[in-house]
Amino acid sequence: IYRITYEGRPLLKSVKIAGERIEKLLDLLKEPENNVRTRAKIELGARDTKPVLAAVQKWTRQFNPDKPEDQHSLLEALWVYQWHNVVNEPLLRQMLKSPEPRARAQAVRVLCYWRDRVHEPLALLRAAANDLSPRVRLETVRAASFFSGREPLEAAYEILKYDTDYYLDYTLKETFRQLQKG
Repeated sequence: IYRITYEGRPLLKSVKIAGERIEKLLDLLKEPENNVRTRAKIELGARDTKPVLAAVQKWTRQFNPDKPEDQHSLLEALWVYQWHNVVNEPLLRQMLKSPEPRARAQAVRVLCYWRDRVHEPLALLRAAANDLSPRVRLETVRAASFFSGREPLEAAYEILKYDTDYYLDYTLKETFRQLQKG
């Protein structure tokens, strides 16, 4: 086994995750390494839902929903709720209005998965279709394909008010094809 390293840069330190307290695991969600965050979420997912989500609710209070630098941690909290299959609609709506476009895009993805348990998901989808970020609009068009009927089609059409690219055009075409089946 070979290990490629950057000369002069120390190796990453191993982080203990198994058996750690919930609060410690939540703090690991702030780590820059995706592998550490994923392993922490796996460990949190193996714990009882009620104490984990109570700790997440308390943990999120330290973050300002208006600060771009706090958005990733709030998004990680939303993902913990998703991991436990518990809808937190206020947090979802907060993330859909995030100052960080990548966080808004991922919130649209969560909305897609929670669509049957969120109040007026198509109204939220229509608002996301008018987002200034093409990444958010792309997630919106993708999410529209999971619905049925005319309303998601109209929400997907909203993106045509803005410039599109290859990826938006392709996703829009596939969404239209999917919605025409239903």
